Order: sequence, then structure tokens, then C-alpha cells
Amino acid sequence: MEARLKEVKEITQRVMTQFTKFYLQSLKEVMIEDIKARRYKVAKQAIVDAKNAGKPEKPRRPREKKAKPGRLSAKVSYSYELDSGIDPYIVYAITAELGKEKVTTYKRYKLFKKFHDKYGKKVKAAKLPPPSSTWGSRDLSWEFRRSRETSLQEYVDAICADEKSATHKDVLNFFRLGLNEDPVFVETFKRAYRRTRSYLWQWSWVVYDTEEEAIGRLVAEEVKYRMWSDICSTMPPNATVRRKAMQVAWKSIQATITPAVAAGWKVVKETVDKVKPAISSALETALTPMVQLQAEIQIKVNDALAAGFAPIVDGVKGLVGPLAAAVIPEIEKAVSAAAPFEKFTEYFRDFESVIVAEDVEKMKEMQKEVADIRANVIKAVDEQLEKAMEPVLGDFKAKVSIEALMSIFGPVARLNSISKSFFEFIDPGTQFHVVEEMIKWKKQIKENGKDKVEEYLDREEWDIDYWEVWRVNSKISWSGWSAAWNLYRLLPDAYTAVSVFEEFVRDFARLNKIAFKKKFSYKFGDYLHEAAKTCTTPEEFNAAVDQSFLIGYQRCVKYFNKHFMRIVVKNVKKALRALFVDKITKLLLEGASMVIDPLASMIVSPLDNLIEIGSIVDNAIKENMDNLLDETISSIHPSFAKAIGEIRALEPTEKQIWEVVMPPPGEETKKKYAPLGAQPVSPPGSPEAERK
Repeated sequence: MEARLKEVKEITQRVMTQFTKFYLQSLKEVMIEDIKARRYKVAKQAIVDAKNAGKPEKPRRPREKKAKPGRLSAKVSYSYELDSGIDPYIVYAITAELGKEKVTTYKRYKLFKKFHDKYGKKVKAAKLPPPSSTWGSRDLSWEFRRSRETSLQEYVDAICADEKSATHKDVLNFFRLGLNEDPVFVETFKRAYRRTRSYLWQWSWVVYDTEEEAIGRLVAEEVKYRMWSDICSTMPPNATVRRKAMQVAWKSIQATITPAVAAGWKVVKETVDKVKPAISSALETALTPMVQLQAEIQIKVNDALAAGFAPIVDGVKGLVGPLAAAVIPEIEKAVSAAAPFEKFTEYFRDFESVIVAEDVEKMKEMQKEVADIRANVIKAVDEQLEKAMEPVLGDFKAKVSIEALMSIFGPVARLNSISKSFFEFIDPGTQFHVVEEMIKWKKQIKENGKDKVEEYLDREEWDIDYWEVWRVNSKISWSGWSAAWNLYRLLPDAYTAVSVFEEFVRDFARLNKIAFKKKFSYKFGDYLHEAAKTCTTPEEFNAAVDQSFLIGYQRCVKYFNKHFMRIVVKNVKKALRALFVDKITKLLLEGASMVIDPLASMIVSPLDNLIEIGSIVDNAIKENMDNLLDETISSIHPSFAKAIGEIRALEPTEKQIWEVVMPPPGEETKKKYAPLGAQPVSPPGSPEAERK
């Protein structure tokens, strides 16, 4: 046994050494990414500030965010069996929430017992279920596990209901809440752990609470792989004796692994805690030469990739160009025939007058009219797509020379199915409902007058935020998932198109939330807050309510129209990238490797610890692909080109990111707002208000 325990120690040392190597490598990468991410935020804010420079400050209603009491909740999500076949036991996954923090931990029953002895006994309603073992045997049956999950749920519910639990140290430690871990170290550990598992060829699911547990699992799995079959071969054949012998042997191995891992991880963590500030300072100092060298190498990499990109550009444009030329005019004809632009212009003008008049019945009639128009558009577009696409696709399939680009063919060939799902998903009924609810609040604000305007604005904002926007998001998400499922059944070979559609659904729901909450509800309150200050009669106040309400609606529509096309473009780009970029990347690297590989010699000490030729090549390919996709999407329609231009105008370049002047530590995350009431709104009916 001595020889085997010595081998266990050697395996532990080898795994810890490899993990430490990956940890230091990951730390360098994560710290560089963190520096770049912080610089990106500052550079982007500088672009936004420059764009808004000179514009009059907008009114802002003071909103005191009421600190929500930290309500603790916990759920026993499932149970999981560990060490099956050796010394099996059950862990229970506990998902705990406190405020915005959410953590999942995995607890054995004995950890519940320790916690109960520390804190649980003080809570009268908390009844810990008895242990399952009878004379040392554990009950692992599904029936018992389901029953135990229910009883433990009742126990944690009682703990969470205790008024002291949300702030008590023992409770927070049990659920691993409030640890305030450094995100750099958290990401570094995850990355190093993932790399070590890959290096050791371990793919089984691993659950753990602490870093020591996670590393101990790595070592235990490696010991199993290297030694366990030999250990088992020497054990007695009798099943009962053999099981007991296996448990004793495994506990001996765990007793050897645990202290060694804990000591090794402690040394790694203490060392990294000490050197992190020095590493951060060194990285900041090395930024200028690092950026200059990266730029120089990237120019050479771009030159090496240029020859490989030429046929790709021709191939993509060979499909998208003719397709857009054949399809877009036909779609525009179909849409204009089903819903003429003049009719929509008149419709929006009428809708604004309906909002001002608070005519809910008329608004419902208009909603039905829009639904009928949408049905006609779907039918007309579907018919035109079928006619226009067939000759284009046949020509593309005959001419394309790059096999990787053929992955575009499947989804594009079913473009009519995709467009139909898209149009069916875009249902304005949910938006009508929010406007109707806003009109009800507008009436209440008028009825209660200027004296209670702030109270009713608070109520209105709470209602729109917590109920109406939630209802809209739920409806959008449900209809979006339904459309995605129908699309998947139609396109089983084009999963990428479906997954991108699902991402579009999430973006669309988020867009609606911001448009209705921040632009409609909040802007209505902002402008009314300022306008009400100058109102002296009920008539003036009612006019201010109407004007502020209309401004909020117009801001909502403007924001929605601008960002809707952006999320469409973003997801079209994502779909194209997912369809062929990975395959194209491999193709490009094969063709340019002879030119790219020698460039690594340009990276000399000490920059060789910060720069990798692989990451430069990846960035160069990404940049070229982004340019190709932007150019391709822009050629589809002027509205797409406009959206691409708006997106790129707000994105800082690599040069801007690295050359930005950073504010003092901690200041870059502070959001800047205009002073409250700095720009009063002109009274309704005044020349200034009319001009605005």
C-alpha cells in the first residue's frame, strides 16, 4: 500500500504542476483581456460623449432607487450521484439567490448536518430530515432521492424565511453568497481548469463548490484512470468484502490527495495574490510596444491572407449580390402593393392623433387593420421569393468553387420559410397593449392633477416596468420560441439559422423592454416633471400631459425604428459567420501558414510572454471577415448599409482602444448623467415648444 500511496502523491504532484502552468498562462490572458475590456468601455464612452457634445441636456426626473430588501431564496434543483461503483454518495444542487447574486452549490447530507448544528437549530421551523444510512449503507434509490429533495426544500425554505438568514455569516457561507470574488481570478480558474481537464482527457461532468474540491476531482479521476484497475485486481472476490475493501482503499487515496491539493492551491493563490499588482503594472507599461508590434505583424498577416480571401469574396458576393438584386425589388413591390408607404405614413399620423385623443376603441380597430396588412404582406412576399430565388440559387450552385461556402446554400434555399416565420413573429398586438395601458395612466394623471403628478408617475413607471413590459416580453418570447420550433421542423438541416433566430427573439424582447420602459414611460415622466413646474391652471397641466406623453411615444418609436434594423443586421451577420467562417478560417490558415509561421520570430523577449502569433492571426481573420460581411450585408439594401454605418461609427478601433487615456482606477465605470432639471422644457404651445 505504501508504494501505491507514493504513486498517488506523484500523480497529485504532476496534476498540480500542470494545473499551475495552465493557471499562470490563463492569468496572463485574462488580465490582458480585462485591460482591453476596460479600455474598450472608456473608448466607447468617449465616442458617445463626442457624438452628444453640444446637444442640449435632456430633462431627467429624479428617481430614487429604493433599496430592495435582500430577500434570500434557495431551491433544491436536483440530486447527483458521485463516485459510483466505489463509495457512492448523493449531492444536492442548491441554487440560492440574494438580490442580484445567484449561486449554485452542491451539498452532501453531512454538510447540511454541520450547518444545522451551527445555525439551523436556532430556527424553530427548520426540521432537518434524518440520515438515510442504516448500519452504514446509503439509500441511493430514486424514490428516496425524490423524497429527500422535497424534505430538504422544506428545510431551506424555513431557513430562508428566518428574518436573520439574509445577513447571517453562517447562512451566507453555506450558500456561498457574498464572497465578492475577483472576476479576474474566477475566470482564470475556470479557464485553467478547463484546459487541465482537456489535457488529462477528462470529459465526465464534474460538480464542486470550492477550487480545492475541483482540483481534487481532477486528481481523483487521474488516479482512477492510472491505478484503480490494478488496485481492484488484488481485492477479495466476495462482493461484500470487496465493496468494503474498495471503500477503505478509496478513502485512503482521498486522504492523501486532499491535503496535498489544499496545500498546493494555497501556495498558488498566495503567490498570485502577491504578484498580480506587479503583473498588471508591467502589462500597462508594455502596452505601447505590444500594440505597435501587433499592428506591424497584422499588416503582414493581412497581406498573407489577401490571396486566400479573393475567391471567398467572389463566392459570397456571387450569391448575395444576385440574390439581393433579384429578391429585394420583388419584395418591395409585394410590400408596397399590400401596404403602400403613403398608407403607413397616414396610419402613423392617425395613430398619434388617436393617442392624443385617448380613443382606445379606435386604436383597437387600427390594431386589427395592421394585423390584416401583415397577413397580406406575408402572402405576397412568400410568392415573390419563390419566383425570384430559384434561378439565382441554381446559378450559384453551379459556379461556386469553395466547398465551405456551400453551407450557406441550405438556409438560403429556404429563405421563404425563414421570412414567413420572421413576419409571423413580428406581431404589433403586444405593443398596442402597452400603449393602451399608458393611455389609462395618462387619464389618471390628468384626473388627479398637478399636486399628485409625482405619485402617479411613480405608480405608472412601476406598472409599466414590472407588469406591462414583463407581459410584452413573455408574449414575444413565447411566440418567438414557437416560431423557432416551427422553423426547426421546416429546416432540420439548418440548425444555425434557427439558433440565430432564437438570438434575434432575445434581442427583440430586450429592444421592446428598453423602448417602452426607458423611452416611453421614463421620457413621459421626465418631460412632464419639468413641464409641470410652469403650469398654473388645470388646462395648462392637461396640455403638458398631452405634450409630454406624445414626446415619450415619439422617442419610443424613434428608438425602436433605429435599433430594430441594427439587431436584424447583427443577427444576419451572425448567421453568415456561423455558416461558413470556421470552415473558411481553416482553409485560410492552410494556405497562408508558410508565410505566417516565420512571423513568430518578430516577437522577442519580453513581449513573447504577452503576444502570440496565433491570436494575431485570429484577429486578422476576424477583422477581414467582419469587413467582408459588412460589405456583403450593406449591398443587400440601403437600410442595411445605414445600420452597418451606425454600428461601426459607435465601435472604437483597436488603435482607439489602446491609445485611450484611462481615468483613475474605479472612475471608468461611473455613468455620467446630465444634471437634474438643467434644461427645462418649454411650456406647451410656446414657439420654442412648437419649434422642437
